[in-house]
Amino acid sequence: MTQRGLISLATNCRQLEYIAAYVSDINNAALATLASNCAQLKDFRLVLLDENNVASEYPLDEGVKALVKGCPELKRFGLYLRRGFLTDKGMEDIGLYGKKLRWILFGLVGETDNGLKLFANGCPSLQRLEIRDCVFSEAAIT
Repeated sequence: MTQRGLISLATNCRQLEYIAAYVSDINNAALATLASNCAQLKDFRLVLLDENNVASEYPLDEGVKALVKGCPELKRFGLYLRRGFLTDKGMEDIGLYGKKLRWILFGLVGETDNGLKLFANGCPSLQRLEIRDCVFSEAAIT
């Protein structure tokens, strides 16, 4: 799927509760459109494919923030991106606005241990956290 396909999906299928999108490119506008049109989302997973594709916009902090703010019923959230596509600020915003998140998968996100710490200060309902190929040290994870 492309970012245009995700925008089309969001504007035409407003009752969606679950999306697992494998995208070849993505931008903040696509995520913001999804947030403003699919407020009933409970489960969202995004995997960014095509590592060599340079058309993607990053970081995706503003789009991710819009998504966790605009979808207050979000309980499951997965991001498998590329290095640099979600900064420590984006991690912090997930913690701040992901009040009902119970399960999160992080793949290739964050910049430093501080991002994980900022995230961990939020998400009071979190029950399960999966981390794959991220920059975080063992000390930060514990």
